[in-house]
Amino acid sequence: KGAADDGADSNFMDIDRFRRLMVKSGFVASRDPVLLDKVFSIFDLNNNGSIDRKELILGLRVLGQGTIQQKLRLGFQLYDINGDGSIERHELRMMLVKVGELSQHKQAIEGATPDPVQEETSGGEARIDQFLHRLFLGKTALVFEDFVESAMRESYIAKLFALDSLFRKVPDTAPGGK
Repeated sequence: KGAADDGADSNFMDIDRFRRLMVKSGFVASRDPVLLDKVFSIFDLNNNGSIDRKELILGLRVLGQGTIQQKLRLGFQLYDINGDGSIERHELRMMLVKVGELSQHKQAIEGATPDPVQEETSGGEARIDQFLHRLFLGKTALVFEDFVESAMRESYIAKLFALDSLFRKVPDTAPGGK
């Protein structure tokens, strides 16, 4: 049986099955339903409420093996919670709090030393607010071009925005593949 085979139609995956697969596979470093649901909506390219095998493979490949530009596009979609084409400060703040919690959890489990992403997203809300102030540079929202520009200013921001702290590398064969 493949990783995507849980007894249901293996050609399509609803949101519950997607959550189970992402958690079971260990690919997503979070069980947070908000994050998982947002990733599901990004993978669901035709917005039909399910993910077919092609959508799943495409999404996983971008996250695991995509270029920085592809990962930044997905990161932008993830952080743009309301889907209006821009990221408002409160949207990014909410996601940074979640990323900080994940990073702390990951450090505790793996015993790793904090990386710059973890240092920026941990240390409380005041630290995150300082980071957001530097990032937004007086703007109320970031469009994709601003998002990429901010990411390219400092490598740890690119790492954060490209979702490296949320996802693990995709194996050479995608779920359900050979």
